[in-house]
Amino acid sequence: MEKLFRTTLKQNSTDLYLINDSNEILSLSFYNNKNTLWVCDKNSIRYLPQGVNTILIDEGEEAKNLSSVEKIVKGAFDYKLGRDAHFIGVGGGVVCDITAFCASVYMRSVALSLIPTTLLAMVDASLGGKTALDLLNIKNLIGSFYPAKNIFLNINSLETLDQRQFLNGLGEVLKHSLLTKEDRLTLIMEKYPQEILKREPSLLKEIIIESLLVKKSFIEEDPNELKGIREALNLGHTFGHALESVGGLSQFNHGEAVVWGVGRALEASLKLNLISETFVKRYKNLFKTYAFNLDLKIKEKDKFIEALKHDKKNRDSKIRFVLMEGQGKYLLKALDEQFITTLI
Repeated sequence: MEKLFRTTLKQNSTDLYLINDSNEILSLSFYNNKNTLWVCDKNSIRYLPQGVNTILIDEGEEAKNLSSVEKIVKGAFDYKLGRDAHFIGVGGGVVCDITAFCASVYMRSVALSLIPTTLLAMVDASLGGKTALDLLNIKNLIGSFYPAKNIFLNINSLETLDQRQFLNGLGEVLKHSLLTKEDRLTLIMEKYPQEILKREPSLLKEIIIESLLVKKSFIEEDPNELKGIREALNLGHTFGHALESVGGLSQFNHGEAVVWGVGRALEASLKLNLISETFVKRYKNLFKTYAFNLDLKIKEKDKFIEALKHDKKNRDSKIRFVLMEGQGKYLLKALDEQFITTLI
């Protein structure tokens, strides 16, 4: 087990570790099998130790709902877990989000650790303390801020992902590459696309750590999104979440939607003369290197605009977007509906 770093969010801290096997956790001082609940889906159950208290939920975005919450809470109650319980979520972003939400509300909060098993969960869902559920066909409509005490990264688990799910995570890595003032992550992604797509372990470790350090820099300054700093991490997400909603939360995966959304945000920034064409071209070429589709056109534009109106960054009924002014330079700006339709 290798400790990477600690992230501090107000009075809460999260320690990140690299592990080779979930069994390593059983030897840690905090671990007590009697009061621990492991949550997973059928794709991640293979990573659980034998003989632990387990709740199996459905896989995929469709499972990010109140029914899954009820199943987990009932499971914890049936195992007779009290306020000293420790929930461990093992899986992708959906499992991490749901487990974290349940830990934040079960008996008014219990301890939480996460073992993300997908690239998306490793670089996004696990770190930062956001929990979320989908409701009323709106992505992440309800949730809470509840940081995990520990995050354990097992890079070996990425070997089992299909290519689309691997690219799902690369979408968030690419987003992070724009937000850091130094373009180190961008340069790695530009120099080694074939090696990264072949999942060369040392490169995966490097881009995961670099990506997490980008996220760390934002969330530590603005843990609860009150200063407008952390909102920069939503680059591409306003467009992307609306695309996911229009697709019924199943047609497009999160990474695909985010990269498409970043493309729209870059187009908006260019039309508003905030950034250079050279900057936009560099990143569009990078996205296309990893086979992301930036050319998708929205057929149901009214439905898309309606989905945008539910975004959490909106203020005074104005649809706000994260736009770019250069490498690591961003701003939040409201765009009118007519302008938006020219982008989609």
